[in-house]
Amino acid sequence: MIGLSQAQNKPALGTPASDPVVVKYVLSTASAFVAEFATYPLDLAKTRLQIQGERGRGQLTVTKLGRAPAYRGLFRTAAGIVSEEGVLKLWYGLSPALVRHAIYTGSRMTLYEKAREKIFHANAKDSIALW
Repeated sequence: MIGLSQAQNKPALGTPASDPVVVKYVLSTASAFVAEFATYPLDLAKTRLQIQGERGRGQLTVTKLGRAPAYRGLFRTAAGIVSEEGVLKLWYGLSPALVRHAIYTGSRMTLYEKAREKIFHANAKDSIALW
């Protein structure tokens, strides 16, 4: 805006937008939520394949009932879940993962930045040599 100083454009002290710790926490948690939402269906399909493999250990290509294994391949497993159980079942159980990210990922990223600043006296734009 014309005629406004930089101090007038900044948020008031004490508001969440002015606190870099809160901003880092919220942004790292939000990015973890997006990543978990995008990858959760693949993780679910992988888990189903692993469970099937544990149950069928020692069998060749046919189960005890004389059928081929229920799931074959990651994407065919996901497609099977959609056709048999519905699309929303791909995200069934997502809420505990999101709670974990809300607590763990936000805290980890925020504490890492603070420790980095205190130990190495570096801000987010500085690079730190490992040797």
